[in-house]
Amino acid sequence: MNNGKIALQLMTLREVTSFGAKGLLQIREIKDKKIYGVDDAFRMVKELGISYLELSKISVTDELAEEMAAACRAYDMHIIAPGIIYERYMPDEPGDLLSTDFDRIVRRCKQFDAHYVRNGMLPRSCFSSYDGYMRAAEGFNEYGRRLFDHGIKLYLHTHHYEFQRFGNKFGLELLIENTDPRYVGFELDTHWVQRGGQNPAKWIRRLAGRVDLLHLKDYRIQLPPEPEMSRSTLQKCIEYGEIGEGNLDWDEIFAAAQEAGVRYYPIEQDDTYGRNPFESIAISVHNLREMGYGGLFLPGGAPFVSSSFIALPQNL
Repeated sequence: MNNGKIALQLMTLREVTSFGAKGLLQIREIKDKKIYGVDDAFRMVKELGISYLELSKISVTDELAEEMAAACRAYDMHIIAPGIIYERYMPDEPGDLLSTDFDRIVRRCKQFDAHYVRNGMLPRSCFSSYDGYMRAAEGFNEYGRRLFDHGIKLYLHTHHYEFQRFGNKFGLELLIENTDPRYVGFELDTHWVQRGGQNPAKWIRRLAGRVDLLHLKDYRIQLPPEPEMSRSTLQKCIEYGEIGEGNLDWDEIFAAAQEAGVRYYPIEQDDTYGRNPFESIAISVHNLREMGYGGLFLPGGAPFVSSSFIALPQNL
């Protein structure tokens, strides 16, 4: 196994933290909901054996940035990739915009000693337009070059819609072929690649050297109770699964990631379907260790520390 480390995408905790952008995707009320501040949330994540964090959908004020930096110092944690926005997907989307907040983005990275930033969504113009992809590639190259001058690399988080075809090319291929590898990398997401009808391991290998960050989440088929079944509900049975709770071939994925040089594996749970997010994280952590990937957690492969805050389900 390579020297990559498990991380956490903090958006996973948005519904139970004071600093998260709430109301995104969550379709059921969180059980046992309690709101945690920065210090408590970081400490609980650390107790799950996770030392690396990624930010997304968070308005990081100077005050919040200092709280996060202080918590990282207190618990020997690291923010590896602040979230940035190339083009706002929604008018009220929280986060720093490359076009207007560039200096603040650089300052935040230096404050956190972070060498990556991540753009979470492609521009809307990419959704159905070849020209939109080409314009976006040009913009990513320009900002990537400027960030590179400050020791920062721009990463693009991908979903399933990048597998829309334009002639004989996927949208993702247009970005790969028209962005400079020195300046622009790709944060593939195992669930979204699968949802796009593709093999995650294949695309991880294809992006070798450009996929330092790899989002981990499973692809789960969850049918509704029989009384609720209909053609409509059967077409909506795909869920974001905790790692090991779905259909993905994790041994194949990690083998490909090792070959491709992945450095960080942020766990992301877009929706927990009513489950407390800390419980979801604990399930993913438990399953990863059971699969033999415990060495990816604490620096130096230190043993997993079970959390006094989290009670794993009895069947684990």
